[in-house]
Amino acid sequence: MPTLFRLVLWCAMIAGTGYAILYVLAYGVQPTPREAYVKIPSERVNVQSTGQ
Repeated sequence: MPTLFRLVLWCAMIAGTGYAILYVLAYGVQPTPREAYVKIPSERVNVQSTGQ
């Protein structure tokens, strides 16, 4: 039974460490805003209708 307890304890410690890292990244790091540029090919913008 002590081996199972150690395994569960190690899993809990790893999960807690991962949760702490995610918390620090979510609340501690401030992203820098910047412009977003998306190039759209002209073929997609100037679509010719083939119907009537």
